[in-house]
Amino acid sequence: MSPVFEVSPADVVYYFAPMVLALLGGMRAYAPGQHFPLASQVQGTLLSFKILPTVLETLVRPFGHPFKVTPKGGGSQGSSYSAGIFWIAAGLITVTILGLLVNSVPDWRIIETGEALPIVAFWSAINIIVLFFVCMMALQAPVRRTEQRFDLDEEIWVVGPGGMISSGRIKDLSISGVALLAGAERALSARNGDSVRVFITEVGFVAGTVVRQTGNFLGVKFTLPPSIERDLLIRKLFTSGIDGTNVISSGATATTAMLKSIWGARTEMIVGDVEDEPRSSASLVKLPAQSLVVLPRPMPADFSELVEQRRAMVA
Repeated sequence: MSPVFEVSPADVVYYFAPMVLALLGGMRAYAPGQHFPLASQVQGTLLSFKILPTVLETLVRPFGHPFKVTPKGGGSQGSSYSAGIFWIAAGLITVTILGLLVNSVPDWRIIETGEALPIVAFWSAINIIVLFFVCMMALQAPVRRTEQRFDLDEEIWVVGPGGMISSGRIKDLSISGVALLAGAERALSARNGDSVRVFITEVGFVAGTVVRQTGNFLGVKFTLPPSIERDLLIRKLFTSGIDGTNVISSGATATTAMLKSIWGARTEMIVGDVEDEPRSSASLVKLPAQSLVVLPRPMPADFSELVEQRRAMVA
């Protein structure tokens, strides 16, 4: 099958190239710094492989599909790779390369216009690159963390098992744990496996377990059931001005970050982590016939007042 019909290089230059430039120029003009051609093409191709089977199935059988929950966070630790997407993309790469080889021989050439062969080869090379990255993304590494971590630099206090208090600086903080560096003026009061309490500004005391300790580095996994401290920690991380997504990027930096993420992904099964445990992943779940009603709970106090109280404790 020929990809072009009755098309000369002049037609490509006069009609196709201006259309591509107009699309890219329009995206850059109306959404500067928001469109990354290679990264968006790879992501769109990967999503098309995921969505197409469901779309075709619903055309034939529109009703009776169970609700499928995609594993999130720790639930995706057991995931290996998307075999269907990987082998389909790999097969398309093979077919494309064979097509280029066939058309390189004049006796076997399918493209009648020889001048159009470089253009077809150029777009075929782009397709091969996109499909190759789709294959790499299909080799998804297990997610090691269930919660987003925020880089933070503020003082924290650790109360060890014997009541000894040591201080340090927060390295990063999440709902499920904290990584901190102990101060040089006082030795750490906790070791790996100890149950401790940490005092976080604007939050208060949070119980946890030391899951990693190397030198003056301490990793604490929180034991944090639904409580006012959990609400204050959520408030501190997500609504008090900590912004972990304010990133200025360009097409080149986004593409480079995507390549580093793909090449740096580890596809082996990872056992445990500093702060998270594997969770059982949900597969196929049918929605209940009756919706769950969550009753409102009274607000114990104004969050701003609670934050000021805990801030005063630090002072």
